[in-house]
Amino acid sequence: MNFPGVDNEIEINYEENRDKVEAAYKNEKMKTNLAGNDAMAEIEGGLSQMELTPKTADEEVITQVIEAFGIEEGFTEIEVEVTYPDGVKKEYKQISN
Repeated sequence: MNFPGVDNEIEINYEENRDKVEAAYKNEKMKTNLAGNDAMAEIEGGLSQMELTPKTADEEVITQVIEAFGIEEGFTEIEVEVTYPDGVKKEYKQISN
């Protein structure tokens, strides 16, 4: 997720493979850079609010991400990559003016 200016980027990574979970959270605006359990603690509330499936409309995925992570208006770009449990990989992207 990018906001105007380099100092406002938010990057969230979450990967779950079998019993292994990797998480990272970087928020330039808030000067936060977390990994592992600290990152998971920061993002798990947002993740738990989202209900995504491969059939979820692209616009709905972006809306859920914005709401779940409290993204303020003024973002320039949101890019989401999801690999669903059945192996389907999808990318969602929204660019604002």
